[in-house]
Amino acid sequence: MVSFPKILLGLIYQFFFVAIILGIAGISESLILIKGRKFWAAILLGTLTAALFLGGTITILNKGHNQNIFLQFLNRFDAHWKQEVPVFLKAGISLAEIHALKQFCIRYFIFAFPAWLLLGCLILSILAYYLISLVFLKTSFKINSPVAFQNIVIPEPLIFGLILGGVLKLLELSHFKGLFLNSALGIIDNNLLVLFLGIYFIGGLTIIFFFLKRFKAPWFLRIIVYLLIIYWMNATIVFACALGIFDVWFDFRKIKSPLKPKASA
Repeated sequence: MVSFPKILLGLIYQFFFVAIILGIAGISESLILIKGRKFWAAILLGTLTAALFLGGTITILNKGHNQNIFLQFLNRFDAHWKQEVPVFLKAGISLAEIHALKQFCIRYFIFAFPAWLLLGCLILSILAYYLISLVFLKTSFKINSPVAFQNIVIPEPLIFGLILGGVLKLLELSHFKGLFLNSALGIIDNNLLVLFLGIYFIGGLTIIFFFLKRFKAPWFLRIIVYLLIIYWMNATIVFACALGIFDVWFDFRKIKSPLKPKASA
């Protein structure tokens, strides 16, 4: 059993590591904001900078290991899964269902690690954007006012990334089943689907936040909504993704014109 001091040290280490990534993303975004560039230019640079830092860190830490990072994750996952199988069986879950769940986790978590890494970097980049904007607005630097979270609009061309992931998934399931190409396509399309569905999930959350503010929902109602989002996470993911995707065509907030934040001293 892991001792409490080790758990605490691990949490402190993760906190400082995330703080370092936030700082790196914020510094890169500040260079863009000072030049008067817009929201997505700053977010893109911050995300790429954070991803390069994380990728480099993982590569350095993995140096000297005989196995690549995916196989290491897979071995650790297998070891942990074997410990959980008796728990699943006691809960009345059949071996077939346990196997299907394991394959789902491997496909959409272990081998979709690059997509999850990029999504994490994107979220940290958005957070760094608001932090660095807050710092700049309290100084003499002249930058564009930060775009409110509820007014963030996912760029329309990104829908083609989601469509490409869906098309490759259909090809994987229908034409290349059982072939080596099936595995290669599976890794590619799963990463595309995880990445772009994650992006549209964020887009759906911005729409939910927009209407909460639009209708001036009282604070207690907002807290209830946030708790329901957490409690019904599976339904929330599906609903928010659908909102984000259909917003491409329906523009639920009627703010699809390019974001033009006001300049502030």
